[in-house]
Amino acid sequence: MSRNLGLDIIRASAIAMVLLCHGISNFLLKNHESTEMSGIMLMTGIVGVELFFVLSGFLIGRIIIKEVIETGRWNSLKNFFIRRWLRTLPIYFVIVIGLFLMHRTFYWDYFLFLQNFNEVHLDFYSLTWSLSIEEWFYLIVPVIFLIGIKFFKGNARTVVFTICGLFIVGELIVRFIYTLAFEPTYDFGVRKQIFLRLDSLMFGVTLAGIKHYHPHIYQRISRSKTLFSLAFSGFMACCLYVYYLGFSDNLDNSYFFKTAYFSLNSLFITFIIASLEASQRLKSSPNIRGTKLILTLSLTSYSVYLLHGFVFAVTVKATEALNLDDIALISVGAWLIAVVITITFGFYIHRYFELPIMKYRDRITSLNASPPLEQTTTAKVNTL
Repeated sequence: MSRNLGLDIIRASAIAMVLLCHGISNFLLKNHESTEMSGIMLMTGIVGVELFFVLSGFLIGRIIIKEVIETGRWNSLKNFFIRRWLRTLPIYFVIVIGLFLMHRTFYWDYFLFLQNFNEVHLDFYSLTWSLSIEEWFYLIVPVIFLIGIKFFKGNARTVVFTICGLFIVGELIVRFIYTLAFEPTYDFGVRKQIFLRLDSLMFGVTLAGIKHYHPHIYQRISRSKTLFSLAFSGFMACCLYVYYLGFSDNLDNSYFFKTAYFSLNSLFITFIIASLEASQRLKSSPNIRGTKLILTLSLTSYSVYLLHGFVFAVTVKATEALNLDDIALISVGAWLIAVVITITFGFYIHRYFELPIMKYRDRITSLNASPPLEQTTTAKVNTL
């Protein structure tokens, strides 16, 4: 099965950042306060999920354009939803229901991906916030596109770019107004609110639209070394900005971070994805050092994302029970062990649980989808 190494690098980097973020917060900061570590934790966690969002938008956008928009049939939504939900829901429900049984509690909103609207409920398994945003994206965006097709009388290209533009500009304006009016916190108040964050995924959909409808423009964008250098520099500046705000504990006071930051960072990530996805150097060097690790992290990223919070929590409790949690070196070692356990479980879950379900999905939907698209459409990450 064909894969794209550039996209695997993006996804592997995203899940690695999330694991580092939660490793710092769970294993190091509890007993070893450090403003530097706080900055790194926030930077890796925030940026890791932003990578997931734009990448998911690009990959799912390609599928929506090909399977839904180009057909223009309402019946195509059925197959799209079946394929998406059989990819994302089974392992999610297994883990969430298992946690409910273990903790003898229940929150109905986890079954409708509405936990982002209740901070207390979201805290039960907080890393699911990004999945809620992605699931609502899957539900809303294809329907809006099909309505647009009917309104514009079949002009798919106009529909894609008009709706993407409305989402990207509209949600930025809404964040400006909402932040001015209510002064929300950066995290629960803005970053984790479903209808304030869909634009990050729409940046990816826009890139998918350019690739599909304007391949010559996509080629120029993806091959421009100058554009990649500017985008990467901007992306690193965004990373350092978050590090500085986290270091100074000033995120809630930053109007820019709660509004334009998400749009600007998503724009930089969009250009980086285009460059890596089309990189001839990566395509011609499939066996570069570290490829197996990158592929493993990429393939298992969704199950690893869902599972790592539980594994980390159990490992932390074990170190606390042994009175070893106040030793920094042991805390780092415990985190590394937890990462290895998580990835190992993620690998077997992917092979023996996710893959059989995806094969069943392919049989019942009988779509003539492009295999490489589906193979590279493994989510998150959503997440944080």
